[in-house]
Amino acid sequence: MQELAHVLDLLQALLRGHREDAGHIIQHVRPHGDLRLELRRSAFEAMIRPAPDLVRQTIAEAMHEARVTPSEVGRVLVTGGSGYIPLFRRDLAETFGGDRLVQRDAFTAVVHGLGVRAQQLWLEASTPAGR
Repeated sequence: MQELAHVLDLLQALLRGHREDAGHIIQHVRPHGDLRLELRRSAFEAMIRPAPDLVRQTIAEAMHEARVTPSEVGRVLVTGGSGYIPLFRRDLAETFGGDRLVQRDAFTAVVHGLGVRAQQLWLEASTPAGR
């Protein structure tokens, strides 16, 4: 279990790394054989590129359906692990502008969203039907 945690730490370093194409070594030493892998950010981003492309497409479709342009979006709340991947952040910055990206903790954002929705439902339930 400790070995898996070490590999995950190395992958996180790759995701959050500040050097543009730094190579990160993932090394796993076992009695039955060693594993050593160097992974560059460019290779990692090429492997995951379909996922951010799908996110970009989904955002474009949602904004089209809502008849909203990127310039009309005041703030983009970025939550979860993907928000730390430089490729994902670059895509969002290209669409909305980097100054509008705000990183939020995933759990805090979900709880806040649930609270807002609960308040909406409460107000709907407490408002007479004729109003």
